[in-house]
Amino acid sequence: ACCPPNIMRLIASLEYYFASHTAQGIQLHQFAPMSVRQPIAGGLFALDVDTDYPFDTAVTIAVTQSPELDADLAVRVPSWAGEASVTLNGRPVPAEPESDGYLHVRRRWRAGDELVVGFPARARVLRPDFRIDAIRSCVALERGPLVYCVEATGTGAPSLDGLELPTNTGAYQEQRMDIGDQPVVALRCQASRRLVAPAGPLPYQDLAEAGDTPTLDAEVLAIPYFTWANRGGSEMRVWLPSSDG
Repeated sequence: ACCPPNIMRLIASLEYYFASHTAQGIQLHQFAPMSVRQPIAGGLFALDVDTDYPFDTAVTIAVTQSPELDADLAVRVPSWAGEASVTLNGRPVPAEPESDGYLHVRRRWRAGDELVVGFPARARVLRPDFRIDAIRSCVALERGPLVYCVEATGTGAPSLDGLELPTNTGAYQEQRMDIGDQPVVALRCQASRRLVAPAGPLPYQDLAEAGDTPTLDAEVLAIPYFTWANRGGSEMRVWLPSSDG
């Protein structure tokens, strides 16, 4: 009784999640190929948006009709990006997100104008708030808007036990590959694996007697979360312990 009506409600209002308008212009909130046609002060403002987001983070906005007045075109800057590069008709223009988190380009637009907004897609290492007990001292990986995960399939071992990830973003190298029929950018890095041999029937050791835990080098291939379980059955985790604790 809950989910089907909510899906119908979402589909019926989907256009408002992607774009909205004021009397001064149009605001783009989400990025997908679409056409936006909206009367604003002075006339009709019409845009064609083309992008392969989230796999390619460049968004091309072509103006197909504009009023004979200055109009504001606002583009949301995702929190993961924080910045953007912008070209207008092939020429770079200065662009800084305003306090509302949007890039605002205000001008008298003409049919044929093309605004291209690019967001930097790079590997990022995330830490949780220390108050989240279950994943304290762990890290997760993101690239652009995509969350990544690690499967045992990509580590050369049957399990993820003892695996620890580096926190230096420079340790992660991009690797293009296909998972099924989906081309993706994977993140490869050299990690470490702790070898823990319990001294007794309980998985605890006296700190004074434990000594250093031996480690081995391990190669890890992190993949976008949405592609997991396509390379055979294996363990999967998003949050893994960090190698620096």
